[in-house]
Amino acid sequence: MGSEKRKRVFKMAPCPDYDIAGMEQWLADMAAQGYMLKRFFTNLIAVFEVQEPQNLRYGIATVSSNAFLVPDLDTSLDNLKDYCAAYGWNYITHRSIFCIFVTEDETALSLHTDSDIEAMTLEKVRRERRNNLILPIFWIVILSVQLIANGFWLAIAQLGSMYFLPLVLILVISLSNSTLELRHLHDVEKAVRDGRSITKNRNSKAYQMRSVLVLASLIILLVMTGVQYYNEKTGNGKIPFEHYTGDIPTLTIQDLVEGDIYISTDQSKYSNFVLQRTDLLIPVYIQFAQNGAVYEDGICQFSGGITVEYMETRIPWFARKIAEDYQKNDKNFWFDRINRYKELPLPDLGVDYAAAYEHLLPVFVLAEGNKVVYVYYHQSSGGVEMTMDEITQMYAESLK
Repeated sequence: MGSEKRKRVFKMAPCPDYDIAGMEQWLADMAAQGYMLKRFFTNLIAVFEVQEPQNLRYGIATVSSNAFLVPDLDTSLDNLKDYCAAYGWNYITHRSIFCIFVTEDETALSLHTDSDIEAMTLEKVRRERRNNLILPIFWIVILSVQLIANGFWLAIAQLGSMYFLPLVLILVISLSNSTLELRHLHDVEKAVRDGRSITKNRNSKAYQMRSVLVLASLIILLVMTGVQYYNEKTGNGKIPFEHYTGDIPTLTIQDLVEGDIYISTDQSKYSNFVLQRTDLLIPVYIQFAQNGAVYEDGICQFSGGITVEYMETRIPWFARKIAEDYQKNDKNFWFDRINRYKELPLPDLGVDYAAAYEHLLPVFVLAEGNKVVYVYYHQSSGGVEMTMDEITQMYAESLK
């Protein structure tokens, strides 16, 4: 009979990859319990094979000639394996840029006996990881400027808090984790230069928790981004207006113009649709579009279209902020690029917030209490001409 397949177990590393002393001690402790390292699955999870307990020494080195005081040593992994094998060290696997070796020889020369060389390696790692922060910080700054300039609260409302909060969470956790990592790297490097020993990371649970949070937040963000992109491209979630059976808590074309029949001029779910969702901060969110004509006794009363976003927020303050951001976003976008933004006068509507302007076509946004409505409309023909004053007054009354 062939030998039984050895059992393999997965363990989360208790310390970062650059914590050389901590990693070596942890792997030696695991071997003493009968867990022999085979490889790393991602930078966080180690795969062990269950065997008889052994007293082993582990050594960690980088593919760098400076680490071994051999200036002309080729930096390829094969040459590094051969070089370490000559001193009794056998290569197992790697964790990021750190190569992991093992030996049974208690007298084998340590792979990093020179503190200055080890400190140089840690300094190089710290410099690389500090540089890796430049790009994400750059995009965070750009994103923050855009959100502040064009509507922070509107972005939360339109993206949804269940998408926005994981986004903020991953940014905060990632930056905090990277900052703590750089600080720890600096402390380890300084300790090595001062000749102080570095023991196994005592804060392993905190390191593991941060790593899990970063990974989980990233997965959630990627999944939600993919779902949102798919829904946007396919129109998923949009119900054709004529098939929608729910209540629309704001005015439609049929409410604005009296008539006995409404005919959609475009049956696609991109021109006549209803999109409804609920959210932690916005229990009621409805977006809909209508393009069609209203007839009375066979005579066209109105032909045109409206696109409406209607929200009911948890608190009135949030509704007003969203309304302000609608106008800010449209003003910044069109003023900077097309210079077509033009504010329009409005009568006293008796609501908390009201603004109207041209945005290629007429647009207005109203807020009253915890309700906000944003309407983009046009009229091409019809016997009944809808003026800005009339249509805004009707929507204002519907919010009260």
